[in-house]
Parts: sequence; structure tokens; C-alpha cells
Amino acid sequence: MQLSKFRVLSAATAGSLAVAVVAAVTAGSGASPTARPAALAAQTESFASVNLNDCPILHTGYPQGGCVAQLQTDLNSVLGTHLVVDGIFGSVNSQTYDEVIAFQQAHDLKPDGLVGPATKQALEAALPASTPAASSATTQAPSTQAPSTQAPALEYVAMGDSYSSGEGLAPFLPGTDTPADSCHRSDQAYSQYVTPQPGVFVACSGQSTAAITNPVMSGQEQAQDSALNQDTGLVTFTFGGNDADWYDALLDCAKVQTAVLHTTVYGNPAECSQQLSELPGRIATMEQNLIAAYTTVLGLAPNAQVRVLDYPPLFPDRGGSTSGCRIGRFASFQVVIAHDVEQQFVAMEQQANADIADAVSQVQATVPGGDRLQLVDVDPQFGGYTGHTISCGDTGRPTPWINALRMSSSQAAVLAADAASGNTNQLSADFADIFAASFHPTQQGQYEMYLALSADLPSGWH
Repeated sequence: MQLSKFRVLSAATAGSLAVAVVAAVTAGSGASPTARPAALAAQTESFASVNLNDCPILHTGYPQGGCVAQLQTDLNSVLGTHLVVDGIFGSVNSQTYDEVIAFQQAHDLKPDGLVGPATKQALEAALPASTPAASSATTQAPSTQAPSTQAPALEYVAMGDSYSSGEGLAPFLPGTDTPADSCHRSDQAYSQYVTPQPGVFVACSGQSTAAITNPVMSGQEQAQDSALNQDTGLVTFTFGGNDADWYDALLDCAKVQTAVLHTTVYGNPAECSQQLSELPGRIATMEQNLIAAYTTVLGLAPNAQVRVLDYPPLFPDRGGSTSGCRIGRFASFQVVIAHDVEQQFVAMEQQANADIADAVSQVQATVPGGDRLQLVDVDPQFGGYTGHTISCGDTGRPTPWINALRMSSSQAAVLAADAASGNTNQLSADFADIFAASFHPTQQGQYEMYLALSADLPSGWH
């Protein structure tokens, strides 16, 4: 899903808000393994050699196993370091993490500690002609990780909207972050953790089910169904949020308040009320669109298993709380969703996911090959509506795996210039750009979506 608009504040108010912004909201991270005692860490364990290209994206907290052991072996070969090959990536500032950062800096890669396609490619190119296997032991013990799987004859096609493209997790893949093409595909999207990785990655931010059969981005992007054929073996996607025009409702219901007295200086209560009254009808239309979309995909990919992911919980169900959900707080202002509206959004989110499930059930029951279509419910992985939703500014809640309002200092400077010039049209457009990267899964959130998907992947993928 992607946002399409943000209603304009007065130039003075927006300019003050822009100047007050000091940093972007950052993504939460998952727990990392506890460090081992030194005596154990000094022992090099035995792992079978694997091909890093068959491994998902490696990162802090990644489970111990042969993929990380191979990474450690390759880093030792390329950098001349002496990492203990124990298959443990560890946390930020662990030895393995630090050596990944050093390698990325030395090869002009983004130093983010993520071992994705670009880092793997550079590492492979830097390896000596002959590289020792991951184990330093004379006799290799069985790997603690599932053995590497040869790529199946059939191809994996990763389709979908912004929740599938990895919106908000820059840098984006080349060609998908330009004035002509803002599909914003990220190597941190859930599909990129699947092994083997997708042969075709066409998920595109901001798209409804219409993108399945129609070109988008002024023809820069072909219809997503053009990637499907009899050689497709796996298809995954999220679709539906843009059919329901979810974020227009969200933006119309956002209020800007002063940070101290919480005086509302901007809001659209009448339009918010209208949006909330129209959402049930749009969700019902979404369900019909999804039935048609699922039928199309099954017909064009007759040999494929199709996995439909629903949407993770966005707003929390905070029970008896009466305070609004603060989706952004700055020095002088805060952006809030009123509590009663927040609870209506929770109900609408639940209805939308129920309709996605119902669409899957109808196609399973009525369409030839419908048994190849399966729903992946990501809600339990996020802990439901009392789990890892966006933060509402209150304490004692689980770490958010969904970003709330995100604004960088450079974006604040742009907004300040817009306000100073009195250019309200440009101010509105720049606000829309900010919201486009907001309200999407964090890196950890995308990984949790992968974990939900991995429990129901067909044979040949994991």
C-alpha cells in the first residue's frame, strides 16, 4: 500500500512543523543471541560448505548455521581476518557484523550490515580462486542448518504492492527509485529472504489489483501478470489495501496538535467521518477485485503454488485507553489519530483481512486449480493487535515492527523551504512523499512476514 495525498496545513503551521522535525523514526530490531562464554567462542565448529547465493539475506540475530559459517569463512579469505567460524552472526558490533561493515565500506557498498544480493556478489568476486570450505575440522560434522536446495526447475515470481516491494526500506533496487518509476523494490522485502530467491521481482509500491493486468508508472512497469507462465512454480503477494483506498482515510483522519496543550491546529473531522463511512463499501469492492485477481494468477501460472499474505496489524487495540494514537511527535507539534477513530481503524483492518481470507476461500472452492491458492496469515507472527503494531507514543508496548510517521532532517528542510515560499501545492506534494514511506513494515517486520510465509512454502523453497 502507498499513500496518495496529504491535506495541506497552512503554510505557517506546516513550516513550523517542518523546522521542528529533527530525525526520522527508526525501525525496531529483533533480539539477538546471547554472547557465548569466551572458552566456547574460541572453538571453531564444523559446518558443510554452502553457496551464499542459496542463503537468505543474512543479518544480526540470524539463526546459527551453515550460511553464517560460510560468510565467516569467506570474510576470512577476503579480508585476512580470523573470525571464529561458529555460524553465529551475533548482534550489532559483534565481530562478524563489524567485518561485514568493513567489507561493505571497502567495496563502496551501503554499510548496513545486511548480507544481501549486492554484498554476496561483491564477496564472491573478491574471493581467491580457491577458497577453503567453511569447516576447519578434518572431518565435517553435519550442518545445523537445512542443506542447501538446488533451485527448482520452476521459477518464483514475487508480485504485490508496497508491503511486498519493501517500501520504506531504502536503498531501493536500481531503476525503481526514479522520477519515472517509484516501485521502490528493496532487497529487504520478505520475498528476498526466501531460498532460492525470486527469479522475477515485480512487486510495486502504490499499486492496486489493477497492476496485475495493466502497465503502471506511465508504462515504465509492465503488467505484473506478464511475468507469469507455465514455468512459474511459486507466486507470492499482498494486494488489496490500495483497492480500499486505505491511506486516504488515514490521512483525512490525522490531526495536527500543539505538543504541549494538544490544541488541534489542523484536522478534517467531516472528511474523516465520510471516509470511515465509505470504507466498508470499498473493502467489499476490494474482495471482488481480489477474487478476479486470484483467478487470473491461477490461470496464467497453471503449475504454480500461490501464497496470498494478508496485512500485519497497523493500529494497536489499546483496550480501555482514551488517549489518541500519536503517530508522530516533534518539538512543537504532534500528529494524532483520535482514540475512537483508531478503534474504528482496528475494526476496519480486521474486516479487510477477513475479506481477503474470504476471497481466498471462494476461489479455492469455485476455480479450477483453486487448491493451489493458500492464505498466509501474518497476524499471529506480529502478536495480533496487542503486539508489534505502530507505536502510539505510549509506553510498555512491544517493539514496533511497523513504521509510523517517518521524516528525515533533509525532508524537514524541504518542507521549511516550501512553507517559507508559500508554495502550498509543493508543500502538499512533499508531505505525500513523506507519508509514502510511512506505515510500512520495518526490516524486522519484513523478516517476520517471511517467517509466516516460510511455514507454508511448497517443496523446493524455504
